[in-house]
Amino acid sequence: MPSKKPQFVIRAEQEILDKIAYIESENERSSTQEIVYLIKQRIKSYEQEHGEI
Repeated sequence: MPSKKPQFVIRAEQEILDKIAYIESENERSSTQEIVYLIKQRIKSYEQEHGEI
């Protein structure tokens, strides 16, 4: 069954995509899982500095 989660496109330099691919393989995650993880970490960091959104 397809996911009902919203989708969005990321445009990034090839170097960034290559580095994400390396990190995701090290962490045994898919590209989507790795990018969502990185976004969550950034949100957590932002909220620690500025308060909960």
